[in-house]
Amino acid sequence: MKVRISSSRKTSATAPRSSTPRAQTNPLKKKHQKLRNDPDFYFQVFESLSDYAVFTVDLYGTISSWNNGAKHILGYTSEEVIGRNADIFFTKDDRKHKRHNIELETAAKYGKARDERWHVKKDKSQFWGFGLVFPLFNEEGKHVGFTKVMRDLTEHDLLHKELQKYKDIFQYTKLGIVIGSADRKNI
Repeated sequence: MKVRISSSRKTSATAPRSSTPRAQTNPLKKKHQKLRNDPDFYFQVFESLSDYAVFTVDLYGTISSWNNGAKHILGYTSEEVIGRNADIFFTKDDRKHKRHNIELETAAKYGKARDERWHVKKDKSQFWGFGLVFPLFNEEGKHVGFTKVMRDLTEHDLLHKELQKYKDIFQYTKLGIVIGSADRKNI
């Protein structure tokens, strides 16, 4: 039997009815609801993001949580970095211009802040990173800090620049490319 969804609840031959009885979906919904309410589930998700640095800071930028991806990308263990200000990931020039504060202010005002710039690792080397910052609220809706999600795009950025270099070379040269063999057969 096929049904059509409408305000008058009339049936027609336009849409197939689900083959899964409603009673069978309730246990699955209950299972998913249980997962959403389980802090361990979120911790496992948080820790599984190994290609992404995910950490939280309080309203002043003090780091309060740290995932394995952050350790991998930035080089600090959670013990080394929790309690420190997140401005340590900003270049000297960015710290001078208070870009870390601007990032938090932007996220608080607009609901998120996006950045793509050089970041500093524990060993003082730099990497090109893309990051998003979101305000973090407690159960009562009070703004208590921020969540930062960051990815190392250094390789991507270097490849993009290399590709652009070759595009520029081909665009601005009047050289042609000839494909063939040295004996001019098969040209």
